[in-house]
Amino acid sequence: MKRRLLTLILLLSGMVSAQLPISQLKSFLCSLSNEFQAAEITELKNVLSCEDEELFRSYFERIYLSKADDILKNRLSQLKANTTNEVNKEIADIKGDLKDFNDFQFIMKRLDDGSDALADLPRLKNVLKHAELANKIYWKAERIFFKGDYARSKEVFEFLILPENNDSFSKGASYFYLGRMIAESGLYRLWSGNERDIRLNALWKLLQVHKYRTCLTYISFAYADAAKLYQTEGFLKQAHALTMVEVPTMDKKPAECARHRVGADLAFALKDYTNCIRHLQQFEKNSYNGIPDYMNYYVRVILRKSGSNLWSYCMSNPFNDFHKYEIFSTTLQDTNSCPFESEYVTAMAHSWLKREEVPENIATNRMLNNNVFTNIYDKRFLKKEGDVKK
Repeated sequence: MKRRLLTLILLLSGMVSAQLPISQLKSFLCSLSNEFQAAEITELKNVLSCEDEELFRSYFERIYLSKADDILKNRLSQLKANTTNEVNKEIADIKGDLKDFNDFQFIMKRLDDGSDALADLPRLKNVLKHAELANKIYWKAERIFFKGDYARSKEVFEFLILPENNDSFSKGASYFYLGRMIAESGLYRLWSGNERDIRLNALWKLLQVHKYRTCLTYISFAYADAAKLYQTEGFLKQAHALTMVEVPTMDKKPAECARHRVGADLAFALKDYTNCIRHLQQFEKNSYNGIPDYMNYYVRVILRKSGSNLWSYCMSNPFNDFHKYEIFSTTLQDTNSCPFESEYVTAMAHSWLKREEVPENIATNRMLNNNVFTNIYDKRFLKKEGDVKK
């Protein structure tokens, strides 16, 4: 009963529109067919069997949407006549859900108002328990971000990382954008406090992204951005280890360029010239524009110091799992003074599938290319079981 009422609430809230796929609209109609009068059933059956999309949508808009409000009022009236505790609880739940959907509509309207600073969104955190509503708020926030309205998008992303948010995708993506605003764009002015505290706060957020069922591309770039911030803090070995984590995103070339660019900078600074050349070669392999001038400087310096054969040696011996294990193992001997040590170790120990192991529908579909896998951590790199925080 409550499920049917919530479907109607969704209709009235604009969550179910006539623009949804025909199959989904027909499913809604079927689930509520017993709400129609006997005289309407024949027409309803004919409509459900209709294969003409235009005719079906016309019916849905003309008949069904106009009836939704009356059906809901009728069902609520029937419930009120029954005074059992169970039914009273259902009524209270439905009223609460109606408030949530109304608050959601209020939020969406405010997001469209460029003059609204959105600073008080947390008072509407009740909306976030509905994962589908949080998800819709996220996509609006992302559009605000790409319009360059960073201050307002920050408010929405911070709203979406509240504990009440039950949508893993939007929560992970929001952590990513909040961290990236500092790591990539240097938007310190959006936060109050000293620059280092703001930077560390962004670093912590980037270390959360891999835990969520969010975009694999975001997760991949979060590792590279976290490495940059560790580099700024002076933890070069820890930063370099993060660049060895390969996330199986469909955006292979830009993701590989991002991590190997940072990896090359760090390996050069660490005087790890062999691995620096390996990073440079992987960057060149995935770049559409070749190696930038400053990276060519790395090549000239390294080959002068280590001999011209190093380039061909690395071509024949590129990165493999042993190199990753070697770098991780060495780094783990010196993480005690590392900011957010436990979060860092967890992110580094996350075991990702190889790209070729990812199911085809996830590997090639933009909407499905998310971390839908069970999060598994390599126990060889965990100092203790408690390093894994969900």
